[in-house]
Amino acid sequence: MIIRLLDPPPLHEFLPEKEEILERLSGPADGGESAAELKKMLETVRDLEEFNPMLGFRGGCRLGIIHREIYEMQVRAIARAALRVRSEGGIEPNVEIMVPLVGHENEMKELREIIMKTFSSED
Repeated sequence: MIIRLLDPPPLHEFLPEKEEILERLSGPADGGESAAELKKMLETVRDLEEFNPMLGFRGGCRLGIIHREIYEMQVRAIARAALRVRSEGGIEPNVEIMVPLVGHENEMKELREIIMKTFSSED
């Protein structure tokens, strides 16, 4: 099985609206997220904002280089799923990870290191 890592359209399409978070922060507590959780969410949204979202991370693998935690999360999920198939299904999964749109060999070297380190930590 070949699983391609995330290569999103403009990143803001995957994030909650900043204005919505600000409204929830300024309004009365509704039993949902705490103020601390909302502030952390707002900080994350601000960190991931793009100057020009139409250009954004269209370079494919740049997302995993700049925000390596996104690719690490995906690789952990892939590794856990493969381990589950092995333990519960008795099948040895053959998993390949595809890195999207690599433009330079140094990008691939860096991402391969991240992937292998994350994958081996789940074994």
